[in-house]
Amino acid sequence: MFIRKIDYKNGKNRRQYSTYKLVDSIRTERGPRQRVIMNLGVDYALPKDNWKDLAKCIEDIITGQRYLIAYPKDIRILESRYTRHIIRTQASAAAESEDSALDYGTVDLNSVEDEEARTVGAEYVVYETIKELGLDRTLKELGFNRDQVAVSCGVIAA
Repeated sequence: MFIRKIDYKNGKNRRQYSTYKLVDSIRTERGPRQRVIMNLGVDYALPKDNWKDLAKCIEDIITGQRYLIAYPKDIRILESRYTRHIIRTQASAAAESEDSALDYGTVDLNSVEDEEARTVGAEYVVYETIKELGLDRTLKELGFNRDQVAVSCGVIAA
């Protein structure tokens, strides 16, 4: 995978702009071809030096490989957003092309991994305790506005 910059010229006002696309090379019967995986948009702000790292990071996630090197935080944030979009798009395309017949299979439960698992149980218990103790009312009495009370309770619960 790689990222390609494509320059366009608007026919109405003659302004030039660029769009960025995530592209994959695939082999076909007629030879290698390039397929656009995702349009990254016009306001793509990642420096060109990091394009290769981002494309490699996305490819690693989609193909199920582990990171060989640790990528910077800004690349991992973009990778997470783009990978989720690509997986959703591929899943919806696969669902549209499937027959209505059910296909059951077995899954090795020891090999299943979950991504971005989140819990809210502990935070909910703390929030209910804050309300029970009246801490939110005390903050209002001290002059906190509604947003400040919500942020304070969120920080305490976290």
